[in-house]
Amino acid sequence: MTEYIIEKKKAEELQQADYEAYAVSELEFPLLSQQPDKNRIDYFDIAYGKDGSNKLDIHHLKGAVRNPVIVFIHGGGWARRDKDQSRFVAPSLLKEGYTVVSINYRLTGSLDENAIKIPHPAQIEDCAAALKWVTENIETYGGDPNNIMLLGHSAGAHLTALLIGDTRWHQKYQIDFNRIKGWIGLSGIYDLTLEENYAHEWMPVFIRGLIDKEEEIRGASPIEHIKGTEPPCLLIHGRNDYLVPITNSIHLFDRLSEKRSIAQLEMIDGIAHMDYFSRLGDAAHPVYKAISQFLRKIVTQS
Repeated sequence: MTEYIIEKKKAEELQQADYEAYAVSELEFPLLSQQPDKNRIDYFDIAYGKDGSNKLDIHHLKGAVRNPVIVFIHGGGWARRDKDQSRFVAPSLLKEGYTVVSINYRLTGSLDENAIKIPHPAQIEDCAAALKWVTENIETYGGDPNNIMLLGHSAGAHLTALLIGDTRWHQKYQIDFNRIKGWIGLSGIYDLTLEENYAHEWMPVFIRGLIDKEEEIRGASPIEHIKGTEPPCLLIHGRNDYLVPITNSIHLFDRLSEKRSIAQLEMIDGIAHMDYFSRLGDAAHPVYKAISQFLRKIVTQS
């Protein structure tokens, strides 16, 4: 897999270009709370749990009745960003007839010396609690509780895959996973034991913030929980990803295939890590087209 490791100087160049592209996309996609649309209905900061961070947003177009549901889990190294990143994801998906739910979860606090540290499994527990809330309540908000797909980016893709694979959370939160028709991971960290994950200076900080006990690192790795019973999945990874090595998606795809789960892997040229968001807003781009085609196939099959 050494052919997939990006040399340090090139990684630095890719990172600079990536953040410049992300800065532009932030201007192109204002917060949905600051961009009202007469054709869109928004519900902000709905509580799904007891912690102050346990909030979610719901978006759908007017007239929605039992729309297929996309639950979006944001990235940020488990330590930053929030559900407002739905601004990059929701508009295109809403036009295709989906109801979009974007969730917050407790952040690790690893980037703030004064913050209370909140390691694993708090993040996956919150995602499970949010999904349970969605299955029980989304019909009131125009969604179909029996037609749910999960979508996550980076740390959010890790949590998506862990939520799919680790059945402990299904059992603890009494989630009927027959309602989950498919899942999509964008540039996810799926095997926390991979040596190359620690090449970028940020990743050791993020992973140490998530895992405070070494013996938990395998249990927190989605790849360890694949059983062959997972709903169909689409894994997308940019070949220019300087932060999360593409070997994460390759290894997870191989494990899913070995267990005979339905899986699709798309490794896309010219895509780094953060610029997924500007791509998700472009319905003609290969990243969004792959997502759209996969979702249509899953919805048709459900």
